[in-house]
Amino acid sequence: MKVVLDKTGRVVDGVNHGRKVTTDGEYFYKTFDKDYCRRENFIKAYEDGFFYGIAPALKSLIVDGGEIVGYITEA
Repeated sequence: MKVVLDKTGRVVDGVNHGRKVTTDGEYFYKTFDKDYCRRENFIKAYEDGFFYGIAPALKSLIVDGGEIVGYITEA
């Protein structure tokens, strides 16, 4: 996998902005640090159906230990 963006472990003013984007050429895989500041916003928006019809490239969620830690989109 090719790394597109790597900001894992990035903390600014005590707020975690850590995330990483990789690609296999067909899909992008965005993973969040477990305490990423926008992770809960993403989860809530997903659960509320916000992405339905708006983000057709969103293909799947990445789950670790029962928690959403990222998502997969078409390249």
